[in-house]
Amino acid sequence: MTYRAGDDVHHLEAGSFIYLPKGIPHAFRVTGSTPVRFLGLTTPGALLALYDEVGVPATERRLPGTDGRPPAEEIGRWNEIGPRYGLQVVGPPIPEGA
Repeated sequence: MTYRAGDDVHHLEAGSFIYLPKGIPHAFRVTGSTPVRFLGLTTPGALLALYDEVGVPATERRLPGTDGRPPAEEIGRWNEIGPRYGLQVVGPPIPEGA
């Protein structure tokens, strides 16, 4: 998985840890050919409601989208709903091969 935090780019492997202070623009991209499982801890917990509202349930076990990005409908929902939770999509996404 590739994770961008501010201007820094991190290539994370199994067992990696990354800390993101509040307000740091960030993005991630699954860069391998297998699904990734990761644990994200967010405080305060009220942000979890954002994921409940924005998320599109998976219909099968696979990477999201052929390019590793979320489905287009989900990206639109982040832009629409995110500001109510203090989230702003700043883009651009992490390019393939980064």
